[in-house]
Amino acid sequence: MGYFGDIAMAVLAQQMAGRSGAGRSGAGRLRLRLRGVAFAVVALFILLAPAAFQVFGVNHLLLRPWIMYSGAGIGLLKGEFRIAAPGKPVVVRTPLQLLGRERYPFQRHYEFDRRVFEPGDLKRFAAEACAALPAGATLSFDGRVGTRDGWARLRAADVCALGGTGKARGAE
Repeated sequence: MGYFGDIAMAVLAQQMAGRSGAGRSGAGRLRLRLRGVAFAVVALFILLAPAAFQVFGVNHLLLRPWIMYSGAGIGLLKGEFRIAAPGKPVVVRTPLQLLGRERYPFQRHYEFDRRVFEPGDLKRFAAEACAALPAGATLSFDGRVGTRDGWARLRAADVCALGGTGKARGAE
């Protein structure tokens, strides 16, 4: 059989004879069982702790609720804003640069107040940039917006004067 086969047969014979703890002291067997129980408790906590919020409404730092990320990108813009002023070169900005941010918020992403769900929201998204535009300048957007069905094309020739010129296909 070989060396490992002989060991396997010896272990099997011990278990069949009811001596699975042979060679261990009572304290060693207790320690092994406590480790098994501790593992089971931690595993159950990891699996069931988030249910406390959904089932009982308990909100605690140690009992964080489940968060579904399927809608995390809905209403977020991907593209570029162009600022065109007469007699000046066109300035290109990403949506985050237009807001003066380096990245979208890490936590509470569902509470990000600059999401674009319909074309009129694009004007709200760029309200501060529109207010800071020099006379005669226009702000346009060419890009995509996140929807439940994926990324939808979104274009607006003059964001600050949006009335219905920007249209997001498939936007909810």
